[in-house]
Amino acid sequence: MFTELAILYSIYKQQKMREHLELFWSHIRKPKVLRACEQVHLWSELVFLYDKYEEFDNAILTMMSHPSEAWRENHFKYIINKVANVELYYKSIDLLFGI
Repeated sequence: MFTELAILYSIYKQQKMREHLELFWSHIRKPKVLRACEQVHLWSELVFLYDKYEEFDNAILTMMSHPSEAWRENHFKYIINKVANVELYYKSIDLLFGI
């Protein structure tokens, strides 16, 4: 029920999607909602779900690919410490400092 409601919010009421995810993230089937968020380009919500699903590499990649919508400085600092792929550290340095 929570999963289907999240998918419907992603399509029809995108402004309510974030609130629904924050309240019921532990009750939804995350892979299904991840796909729905990606299809409708809800990048901030996608990063939130990746964080809760402990897919930190994907969360960082999404933040770097869509910084205008998904970038939050404190959240980035929190997630980058948990990234398994060292190459993402270097890519994030390139993005931040333009080296």
